[in-house]
Amino acid sequence: MKTAIDAVSDKQIATLANDILNSTNSLDSGRTSYLRLMVAATHAELAHKRGTETVVQLAALRAVHVRFYEIVLREAEAHVPQGTRGRSVLLHKRANFARTTLSALRNHVRAGADICALKAEKVTKGALSVREGPRILTPRRLRTVAERYSKGLLGAFEGLAEVDKPAAIEGLQAILAQVTKRLASLNRPTKRREAPHVMRTGDGAWFNRQQPAQPAQPEARPS
Repeated sequence: MKTAIDAVSDKQIATLANDILNSTNSLDSGRTSYLRLMVAATHAELAHKRGTETVVQLAALRAVHVRFYEIVLREAEAHVPQGTRGRSVLLHKRANFARTTLSALRNHVRAGADICALKAEKVTKGALSVREGPRILTPRRLRTVAERYSKGLLGAFEGLAEVDKPAAIEGLQAILAQVTKRLASLNRPTKRREAPHVMRTGDGAWFNRQQPAQPAQPEARPS
């Protein structure tokens, strides 16, 4: 007796595989084209002048990104129907390629490279410079990361609530208990350890001011 698996032909799988591979190739090509257009527009913003200060290059990149991103979001609206739950988040998710392109170019400039030295018609993401050493996490960046993860966490529980409300409530209560415990820990005053106050006496002996000074022992005289 034939099963559902037997009813699937090799040709169906081959056709599907080709569709996916062609879509992947098209996606990679589109991202590379977007990167090259970003570089070309930034060149124009900087009047094709090499040796511009890093802060000026970053400002030009930002200006181009703001202009392009507005267009990308507008085009993404046709792919996310009105009334879709979390539509704003989904729109920005569709436009993620634009943000990752900005990030790659920004890291290239911050690594000390000159964006105007890139050949816009040939540049690829793999050719961009990256900053060496560990990434410095500033308080502002850490706050942004925390906010992003918290939004993602709440979104996950909203999705869970649609299929299993009791499990979502239980999970949120567990997290709330952890957050409450952590808040109590952060609000608890920390004890500061005082550094030892070391002083020197007139006879050259060192001692801790917090402890009683020990009298200097007389040197033994040779008999």
